[in-house]
Amino acid sequence: MRIRSLSCLALVAFLLIGIAPVSAKADSGPVKVFILAGQSNMVGHGKTFNGLNPDYDPQQKQSATNRAEVPGGIGSLAWAVETMPDTYGPNGTDPLVDAKGDWLVRDDVSVYARMEVFKDKKNPGQLTKGITRKGPHTVGFGKADSNTQKWNGPEYGFGRVVGDALDGDVLIIKVATGGTSLYGDWRSPSAVQKRGGEVGYMWGHMLATVQGVLDNLGNEFPKYKGREHKIVGFGWHQGYNDTVHKTENENYGPNLVDFIADVRSVYGKDLPFVIGTTSMFPADKPTTPVERAQLAVAEADPHTVAVNTRPYWRDRSKSPSGFGYHWNHNGVSHYLIGAGMGRAYLTHVGKAKPGTARGPKAMPWEDPTYKTDIRATQAESRPGPNEPPNSWKLWLKHHNDRKQWCAAQEVDLLMVGDSIVFGWSRVGRPAWETFYGNRKAVNIGSSGDRTYHMLWHFQNGGLDGMKDRNPKVVVVMIGTNNRGEPDQKGADTAYGVLALLKEIHAKLPESKILLLAIFPRDDTPEGKGRVRNDQINKILKTYADNKTVHWLDLSGVYLNEDGTLKRDLMPDRLHPNLEGYKAWGKAMEPKLKELLGEK
Repeated sequence: MRIRSLSCLALVAFLLIGIAPVSAKADSGPVKVFILAGQSNMVGHGKTFNGLNPDYDPQQKQSATNRAEVPGGIGSLAWAVETMPDTYGPNGTDPLVDAKGDWLVRDDVSVYARMEVFKDKKNPGQLTKGITRKGPHTVGFGKADSNTQKWNGPEYGFGRVVGDALDGDVLIIKVATGGTSLYGDWRSPSAVQKRGGEVGYMWGHMLATVQGVLDNLGNEFPKYKGREHKIVGFGWHQGYNDTVHKTENENYGPNLVDFIADVRSVYGKDLPFVIGTTSMFPADKPTTPVERAQLAVAEADPHTVAVNTRPYWRDRSKSPSGFGYHWNHNGVSHYLIGAGMGRAYLTHVGKAKPGTARGPKAMPWEDPTYKTDIRATQAESRPGPNEPPNSWKLWLKHHNDRKQWCAAQEVDLLMVGDSIVFGWSRVGRPAWETFYGNRKAVNIGSSGDRTYHMLWHFQNGGLDGMKDRNPKVVVVMIGTNNRGEPDQKGADTAYGVLALLKEIHAKLPESKILLLAIFPRDDTPEGKGRVRNDQINKILKTYADNKTVHWLDLSGVYLNEDGTLKRDLMPDRLHPNLEGYKAWGKAMEPKLKELLGEK
């Protein structure tokens, strides 16, 4: 596959695209089976070939010379290969094609896709024929599959990630139909028993499809003839129809809990269940009841993980279409959703391989126990469940303001954190002017933010304005607000901070990071907030390698000799006052000068 021009590529080039095989791995035990289920975005509307024509004029009618989509256009996988070769090219970190430009195909991963099966309106009690597609894993297991249109769903990224990490053969059985709801079409027996209604037709259809494939495994896939199989995971990407159903979306959480329980009653009581959240919305939209329910269900279930998919959204200007409910048909978005779900599964079962393609990259300061399947490490926007909905607009404005501050000037010193860091711009402003007024410094602290809120800011352009000229030093202190979640362990908060360090280093690789210990809380060493922060700090300290990440503990600035808090510097037992910020600046100055290269 060679793309010479995004706007002028001849369609015939794609008709000649080949498929390049990936070398086989030795058989290792039973065939590992994953079930992927959901509605249209699990069916797959991510485009491989066609994308947005960069020369398209939406004010004019479409014509032969003004086409909205063209081969290799923006948002297609072909476009990603061409414009991001370091990632998706043949020598990239996550190659989709070989040196000849042929799409890679795996012989260690197979796909059976059963899609778009509906109730037959002409024949009550019957189902329509639908679409069945099977074969070795490659592009084209989505809604469309032809020489000119090969669409993909999450199975594409998911299969590549788990195929890389797991030994032996993998089979993905995908059952998905567009426009289906959890409250109706997917309604499981336990939901009916508890809240009434009828068992949804997709529930029985899924069970029959999976059983039919496994009972005839050798016929469906001759290379598996005589092999045992084991169902090892379940992936779920569904929720749009429940989102738009105003009277049912509040029941999504209970319905999902029952669905997961019923899935496990059939396929194994502790079966790992991975949710790709229903987050095909632009950044200026608050989280929906369905999104919040999906995250909450995963947080409460030790064998369920949720992947916040908001970071994978690409708007109309970067996508093949404007069909937002189908992720604007963006091929990269669909790929990243599947890859994210695959990584979450592997982390959950302890099979993640840091440093390998499509897996978390290992840094000198990496934590081998780092988790991606917990709330602290997944980007999440505000407002939260207990915040007024209109606070979203204020937070979004602050998000955009911070982006502008970083893009509008050269930045040598960047301060990152929650309200404690934000306070430099309020009560601590005179101290800021004294220490940083002449230093090209920017403060992007945000009151009330937890680790995942700042991660959302980073993943939605918060650091992009500084990519061409990285700050010399990024100061980070955040995590004290995570303690507001009773079930979040100190280690989880530390992982959340590590997620931020990873994101900063990925986007600003030339910057040195000064990681500060979370400031002490409460009056005495025995206070719950103090103990919790001390536990977190013990872990954070281990992230310092004195090359990329440097550690500085300023807790002593705010403590008396007996360990009690200096209320004259931190009167509310959390935030410094002006004198507290002066003390902070003075204590941090020697290390800051060293890292900034000042004499």
